[in-house]
Amino acid sequence: MGVKFEFFRFFKLNYYSFYVKKEKIYTFLHTITAYSLVGLTIYLGYSFFHMWNDAVHYSYKHYIRKEKQRKELYEKIRKARESGLIPKSEIID
Repeated sequence: MGVKFEFFRFFKLNYYSFYVKKEKIYTFLHTITAYSLVGLTIYLGYSFFHMWNDAVHYSYKHYIRKEKQRKELYEKIRKARESGLIPKSEIID
């Protein structure tokens, strides 16, 4: 007689081996979850720092641009007063 086809020949499980394999899977999933959460925390910390740095840099550039425009405006007003196009300021001490 020929060889019988035994589908479950390689799956000889009892409760203990099933429990051990289940615990290995749970341990693997918990490890992956823990590493993922640590990686996510590091990524979000870096992302927050980078966004904060960009916001501070943008505010600083806006401040510098505003001060430059204010300086140019005061220079134009001073030249206009020196040439007599607008009257002298009444607030000068």
